[in-house]
Order: sequence, then C-alpha cells, then structure tokens
Amino acid sequence: MSRVSAVRLPKALTAPPSVASTVDPERIRRRYSRREWDALVAGEIVSAASRQADGQHAHAAGTIDRAARDLWPLLVDFESRPDYLPGAQDIRILRVVGNRVWLAERVKILFVSIEYRVINTLDPPSGSVSWVLDDTAKNDIVATAGAWELVPLASGRHTLVRYSNVVDTGQPVPGVIERLLLQRALPQMISGLRAEAQRRLR
Repeated sequence: MSRVSAVRLPKALTAPPSVASTVDPERIRRRYSRREWDALVAGEIVSAASRQADGQHAHAAGTIDRAARDLWPLLVDFESRPDYLPGAQDIRILRVVGNRVWLAERVKILFVSIEYRVINTLDPPSGSVSWVLDDTAKNDIVATAGAWELVPLASGRHTLVRYSNVVDTGQPVPGVIERLLLQRALPQMISGLRAEAQRRLR
C-alpha cells in the first residue's frame, strides 16, 4: 500500500469550527481512581489490558500540553501515524462519506504483517475518532473496534488523550507474549502522539 492516498479529507473534518465542545471533563475524571488521576495530572501515562471473550481489551491515557483543537488535525492525519505509532506500517484513505472515513491499514505484530480495513467516524464536537472493522472487506483479523478521545483540561489549555481498542486477531498468541507486547505498545500510543505534537506544534 502506498503512503499517499488519492482521497483527501475535507477541511470540515481536518479543521472543524470546534473540537471537544460537548465533552464533560468531570464525568471523564470520575472514571479514574484518585491515584490514576494524580498520575495523569503529573504527566504519567496510565494503561491497562485484559483478555476477554471478545478479544484483547486495551486502554491508555495521558495528558498533552496542547489544546484539543490543536491536536485534532494531527489525530485525523491518518497517513502520518506510521511515523510515530508502534506497529503501524502503512495507512491509506480509501473513501470519505460525510464524517466516515474508510482506511486500509497494515500493522506488524512481532514479525507478521497484518492487513485490514476499518471504518472511522470523526465526531469533532465529542473530540472522538472511533472505528470498527469493515466486515465487507477481506481482513487478516476477526474484529477490531476502538476510539481516540480528546478531553479538554485546565480551561482547554491542556488535553487528556484517551485511547481504547478491542481486537481479536483470530490467531493463537501465547498469553505472556501478548502481555509483553501490550505493556510496551500501549504507553507508546500516547507518548508517540505526544512527541509528534511537540514536534509539529512547537
């Protein structure tokens, strides 16, 4: 897959008039323990993963010292993600209909490349970019769904970035290897975005 897509996102999706305007930061804060929230405020990354019946559940969160409206263009610059997100090899925009974006993605887990297609829904007012597997395409995985969320903090000057994902690769992966991979990759989902934001927005 080429890193350059023929399809481009419209300005209404890359530079919306407002971002995360309907988010209730206090409601999000209550989802974390006092210890977790103190860690987030201190700049640490909080992450967790668990194996459940429908696949591997993963969550990560961290703060970035930028406003949500500044981070949004970076979050929807899908093709640049392989530059800073772990495992991402190639991402190409296939189609855009309204606020939905079809992507062809290739990731690398251990030494295996996996290709699949997802349908993203971009919702600037809620500060979220969510996705589900495009089950009309031929995919190397059974299922995936998740979201990136931007939560304004400090009167909008800073942003809590939340990442969540559920994936079923359909492949038998030893539990110890799966845990090691996630322990390393999950914090990098946030730290990679944070570093890219610092690089682009300095």
